[in-house]
Amino acid sequence: MKINGSTRPCLADWPGKDRREPPFSAACYLQQSALAKTIREAIGNALQGKCNLRVLDLGCGKKPYYPYLAPVCQSYIGVDVRHTIVGPDCFAVGENLPFRADSFDVVLCTQVLPYVNQPWRVVDEVGRVLRTQGVLILSAPGVLPYQEDYWRFTHQGLIRILNFYGLQVARVLPNGGVFRCFFSLFAFFIGALSGGQRLVKPLKSVAIVVNNMIGLLLEWLAGGKGEWWCSAGYTLVATKTHPHTPDIAREPVDQL
Repeated sequence: MKINGSTRPCLADWPGKDRREPPFSAACYLQQSALAKTIREAIGNALQGKCNLRVLDLGCGKKPYYPYLAPVCQSYIGVDVRHTIVGPDCFAVGENLPFRADSFDVVLCTQVLPYVNQPWRVVDEVGRVLRTQGVLILSAPGVLPYQEDYWRFTHQGLIRILNFYGLQVARVLPNGGVFRCFFSLFAFFIGALSGGQRLVKPLKSVAIVVNNMIGLLLEWLAGGKGEWWCSAGYTLVATKTHPHTPDIAREPVDQL
């Protein structure tokens, strides 16, 4: 469903609430709640005072973060390779977007880079379709369990790739620190345990809740220390500061 100014859907029942407000008993709670918080914070700070924006959600899925952008967007277009209940509006891979240069004011790209063959080409395409002074809000995983993906990133690695393709990083938000990261990994481990469903499933839920409580408590006691040393992931805000210069021959792997 392509969203524009004349077709504003109801946000109360918008899909993807489990991404915006994951249940405390979910194995992904520590990681996903931190991610949702940093995305909301990044959008609020980067787009404050702006309106009537043309937004591209790259790797949109169910467009779970549309409610965060609804107050400022004039149109919202989702791109993905799979069908969902709200789209996508266009099927395409991130390395080859079917849009003209300088088409969007904002590109939202959350947890997409791990699943593409060439993440640097996706960043290059984002730079092409963004208008000058347009904003990229990007998130990528740091330390997480294997999820049938290809890549993991440090915050410095993400900064270098974005800068290499002409996107000036303005802000980096870690998705929690070392304790949230460690207990997130342990929650995923608990969730992956197998056994008799009648007995194991309730016990796993209780164990995950206790695990999440301990993780949050230790994170609070640590006061955010260690978030640059070990984090489940990072959310970045970057701006396209000058017109895109295509150079498909170069790759940051060799040039950085």
